[in-house]
Amino acid sequence: RTQRKKPTEEGRKAFSLNFEENQSEENPISNRRFSPTIIPPLTKIDVESLILLEARPCAGESDAEIVAGAWDFERINRRYARHLKVLGERPGGALRNDAAAKGMLRWAAAEREAWLDAVTNDPLLPGRMLPPDYLGQQAWRRRVEVLHDAGRQLRTFNRA
Repeated sequence: RTQRKKPTEEGRKAFSLNFEENQSEENPISNRRFSPTIIPPLTKIDVESLILLEARPCAGESDAEIVAGAWDFERINRRYARHLKVLGERPGGALRNDAAAKGMLRWAAAEREAWLDAVTNDPLLPGRMLPPDYLGQQAWRRRVEVLHDAGRQLRTFNRA
């Protein structure tokens, strides 16, 4: 059995991964870009440490066909729909006592659980690859609004 060489320090320094996350409210989830950058230019990469490949389907498959075959977006959307339902169940009104504050805490725990259930099962694809009925971006925008309002509501807490 051939023993693999460990990546060299030079090989590690020659390559950096640059994730640019442009998380705007308009496109928070799927606006992630990956751009490999070779540093410094013209440095030879040790192929036992790193290899870069570029691929595309060769049998005419569309992005939509690949996405539909790889992920169950009906299930993903059901999870986002559940999250949207939980967002709509936020207790209203000022938090004037411990009971109201505990109700808000229960809602916040349910919201977090529903969000994590949805987003951890979402492949977070680029916008151009998402199915037209994808609910993730809508859920994110609504979540931003509701949590902003919940923050204002929390400031009304007065333990009397």
